[in-house]
Amino acid sequence: MNLLFILLLLLTPQETPQPPLKAAEEFKLELQYEFKARPDTENAFIDLTETEREKEKRISGSSPLPYLVIHMSFLKLSDQEVRVRCVDNNRKNRFSKKVELGKVYSLDLGFTEDMKDRVTAYQYIFYLMSADKKDVSQVNLIVEQDGTFLVNGVRRGKF
Repeated sequence: MNLLFILLLLLTPQETPQPPLKAAEEFKLELQYEFKARPDTENAFIDLTETEREKEKRISGSSPLPYLVIHMSFLKLSDQEVRVRCVDNNRKNRFSKKVELGKVYSLDLGFTEDMKDRVTAYQYIFYLMSADKKDVSQVNLIVEQDGTFLVNGVRRGKF
């Protein structure tokens, strides 16, 4: 019985600890908030999983909607932070680049309504990594369902 318990403990996947959040004074985040019309889509297909609200959004492409692009730059880096990698809540890599002080990294987040409705990605994590690609620190951005915009858990506004 004890042997079985020990085997279960050893075979259970362990969660990797999350790196600490980067201090707010060590990075700069600028929002480029504009209004864009949705691009025209081809209506020659039927999506059986699409809700009525999603269909209305897709078809009504004429009215401009709030659109968000962010610009991230780092004001202070530790000796270990040599790369920056951005992933979204779907674990999709958005980019991975060498990090430089003051360089602006732009990320197109898309329509804010889609983020609030959870149609597209709504959480983005910037990982600062060491030369051996281990996460050293992170900056966490999230748009909640009510439109609240959080940066490292601190409210920065509402869309």
